[in-house]
Amino acid sequence: ECNNAARFTKKEDGSSAREWVKYDPAVIKKAIHLVRDPFDNVVSRFHHEFNSNKQGSAHIKWENEYENNPSGFRKWCEDSDKKYRGESRWVFNPTIFAALDGVPCHNEFFRYIQWHNNAFAVTTNLKIPVLPIHYREYSDDLSGTIDKILDFVELERNGAPAPPFNIKVYTEEYYTKDEKDKIITLLKYLATTDTLEQIERYL
Repeated sequence: ECNNAARFTKKEDGSSAREWVKYDPAVIKKAIHLVRDPFDNVVSRFHHEFNSNKQGSAHIKWENEYENNPSGFRKWCEDSDKKYRGESRWVFNPTIFAALDGVPCHNEFFRYIQWHNNAFAVTTNLKIPVLPIHYREYSDDLSGTIDKILDFVELERNGAPAPPFNIKVYTEEYYTKDEKDKIITLLKYLATTDTLEQIERYL
């Protein structure tokens, strides 16, 4: 999946058209690896699914309705955990399976870690330079982050300055301290060395 991407081409009327294409991995010379706080990332996925479901997306259809708030998030996690609990027993070893207990949305945190584990494995196998960028860097220092990315891809800054980039932090509203501790234990079990190095600041 890592070599599937959207390509945008300009049309005669000035608008752009999006086309999904598959690239030969040999053309990939560098990679930018975006990392977001895992706690914020899972809540953001909930909000994304809420909006997609509300808009009638063909890809996301909820069996139950949830409110777009911490209570709705918690119910969404509970239903998701029940759905995948049986499968988890056969997928994970006893130590990791035990670590799932008390972790809200454990399947989402597993998906988060696996995505980063796999992404680092791909770039390692391709032997290409990687620039890790943390989502909060866009909010903390947007101009400096843009310069860092442009320098990495060897491009010059072009166009008007980017507008401010504001992010939402959800940790305090959506997780108890006990849940955070259990999530951190699970993430440390699942993460590879490369992934753990990048997410450790959030744990």
